[in-house]
Amino acid sequence: MQSLCSRASLVKSWAVLFAGLARAGYSVYNSAPFPRPVKNLAIECLSEFRSSREVTLLGNVNLCDLSRAKVFKRPSRLLNAGKIRGERKMRSLKKTHVSVYAVLLLLCAGIATVAQVTVPRPSQKASVMQRIGVTDVTITYSRPGVKGRKIWGDALPTQTSAKGEATLDDQNERPKDAVIVPYGHVWRTGANEATMFVVTDDVLVNGQKLPAGSYSLHTIPAKDEWTIVFNGTSNQWGSFNYDPAKDTLRVKAKPQWVNDNQEWLEYSFDPVTDNSAQVNIRWEKVSVPFTVEVPDVAAVTLAKLKAAVAAAKPDDWRTPLQAASYLLNNKNPDDDAQGMTWLDQSIKVKPTFQNLASKATALYAAGKKDEALSIAEQAIQQGKTDKVDTTAFEKRVAAMKAGK
Repeated sequence: MQSLCSRASLVKSWAVLFAGLARAGYSVYNSAPFPRPVKNLAIECLSEFRSSREVTLLGNVNLCDLSRAKVFKRPSRLLNAGKIRGERKMRSLKKTHVSVYAVLLLLCAGIATVAQVTVPRPSQKASVMQRIGVTDVTITYSRPGVKGRKIWGDALPTQTSAKGEATLDDQNERPKDAVIVPYGHVWRTGANEATMFVVTDDVLVNGQKLPAGSYSLHTIPAKDEWTIVFNGTSNQWGSFNYDPAKDTLRVKAKPQWVNDNQEWLEYSFDPVTDNSAQVNIRWEKVSVPFTVEVPDVAAVTLAKLKAAVAAAKPDDWRTPLQAASYLLNNKNPDDDAQGMTWLDQSIKVKPTFQNLASKATALYAAGKKDEALSIAEQAIQQGKTDKVDTTAFEKRVAAMKAGK
């Protein structure tokens, strides 16, 4: 259905183009032929314009070739002064150029909006994401298969097209007996587009700093040591236009040779800790691990909480309450003052049972019993006003009074 819609949209765009030219009094002669649907739609458009001018379109052509027609190369040749039909005379060349270019611009805009067709790929797209604290690490890649081929090894003596570390990952130029991933050359570490590595906060990769951002991930494999490359050009096809001058970070990793075969390339996060995750590149009988670490999860979390509270709307009492609750429940004394500040901010926006009860609990935990009980009574009254079930909290307040 999508393909049919795309075809119809493209045909209509071309038809409107030539119908518009015909309305202006010109016949169209171009060395590129056009399909019958364009002719038919052009005639319909002419009828709508109530014009009797004739449009001449020649031949048939595959719609996929239309965008390569010479109409885009020399638009002024669309109009042939010797082929004017009808009583209208040729307008000035300046006006002709303006009108043709304007119509072509509209046509190009129409073609640009045609939906892209999605078809299966031999190396299918995949994505894996791991959250470390509040930091997201996402790897998007395509998964080539082993398919009985020799994957790793040295390049053949005849593979001289690539200089230095330049990629040899072009299946159209790869000799029959060559390995898929030659040692010492840049590899997209996947298939199709270069592998994408996106991290939302600054991290350490094998102990070296990688700023937050989107990167293309490449590797330079060798038998005993791999180089993992994070390149600043995130959207690129393979490693064909890879520019080492745009590398943000390179780290070393040790490949692990295993007995079991991994048919389809796979990225995984394992093991995972509170502040780190090991990324594993696994294909054929090789596994290459490297570590992504968030050195201070608490600091990153606090920074994001501050940003969220600062961005809260004036009538938003929930965001500062949620931020305060995290800090106060995290049982880090250094965060208590900030937590109480945000509780007060929430209450100032709108006193509710939730924020008043939270403040009473926090005050009691800080050893301020009398103040805690006073706020607790306010919370209960507010809860009853708002028709909130305060039963559990009232039991907790009774325990506070009893010193439990």
